[in-house]
Amino acid sequence: MGLFNFTFSKEKELSQLDSELATAEEKVQEVTDKIQRVKNAIQLAETEAMLEGTATAQKKVDKFKGGLEKLQKEQEKAQKEADKLNTQYIEMKSSRHEEELEAVAEKDLERYKQAVKSMKLKDELEKYIQYELEKFHANAGSTSPKGLLKEAGLNVGYFPEGHKMRSLWEEKRDQTDLEINNEVNEAMEQIRKQF
Repeated sequence: MGLFNFTFSKEKELSQLDSELATAEEKVQEVTDKIQRVKNAIQLAETEAMLEGTATAQKKVDKFKGGLEKLQKEQEKAQKEADKLNTQYIEMKSSRHEEELEAVAEKDLERYKQAVKSMKLKDELEKYIQYELEKFHANAGSTSPKGLLKEAGLNVGYFPEGHKMRSLWEEKRDQTDLEINNEVNEAMEQIRKQF
């Protein structure tokens, strides 16, 4: 799985570290093989020294044992290097895995946030519509121009066709309808921006 935060340079570094680790492990194996061959040679030389009992045969045994000590030190050094590289590799892989998990968690949290936010907003809007907006909701006659009708000498109903207060009311009402539409659209835009 590719990861946005795990940069290309880290990927390259991880690949390089993997290559170095493989080389170090090959070196350890190579030295281990040499040690085994020298141990076999020591056994043969000791057998020869036992049978011959000569100083030359004993020198050969001592020479092989000296070589074995050098190889064991070389093996120890190579193993330490391989262990160090292995630790670095494991840490880097672990870091990468943590970053991947972090990215997955962030995506999950974003989906969770959107879902919960929309549910809560829906609940709050329903409460607002049911309990608060209801106070301003159209009651009988609240959309008619009661004050202007009263000024025109009419208690209820509509202005007669051509009445000057009718055109005043319709002009003001149309302007107010535009303002209302703009305010409602603006409010809806603000709600949509939340998502």
